[in-house]
Amino acid sequence: MSKILVTLRHKTLARVYTRPKNAYSERFLSTEALSLIAIALYNYITHYFYYKSLVNYYIMTKRLNRGFTLIELLVVIAIIGILSSVVLASLNTARGKGADAAVKSNLNNMRAQAELFYDTGSTYTNVCADSNMTKGQAAAVAAGGNGGACASASGTWVAWAGLKSTASDAWCVDNTGTSKQVTKPAGAITVCP
Repeated sequence: MSKILVTLRHKTLARVYTRPKNAYSERFLSTEALSLIAIALYNYITHYFYYKSLVNYYIMTKRLNRGFTLIELLVVIAIIGILSSVVLASLNTARGKGADAAVKSNLNNMRAQAELFYDTGSTYTNVCADSNMTKGQAAAVAAGGNGGACASASGTWVAWAGLKSTASDAWCVDNTGTSKQVTKPAGAITVCP
């Protein structure tokens, strides 16, 4: 039989047409036979979709359990690298500003210490040799990391230390009350320029 067509004529009978090679025949099937065919067809369809869903589930779970691909890992590493470079660039400017604040604070403390030195002797001579002044100068130079100096005479004193954020600039304080950012002095100075 090459082809079977099922046509329902009544509730109790069904006609099946078959086309053999040389003849034409007609047969009648009962509803029981049709119900058996329908059950077999239903079982075939449900089993097909059941096994298909099992195969899909198996494929999906195997895909989920196998981990990350190399491309995914490289993309994540690249994103982390870009973000860390942005954060580190911001951190470096913050570190420079923090070091500059430490330089300014240490030099301003030196100014107060120099006035205490002047109150005891009425002179600034050897004020830079005072232990508190040398500690303040050393702390300012260490914070800036860009050089510094302290000079004193009988009626004047000056101290400066290089800033970390700009290599060509320094913070300068003197006996006149000046406390400002200046271009780094090249030689000995007696007041802040």
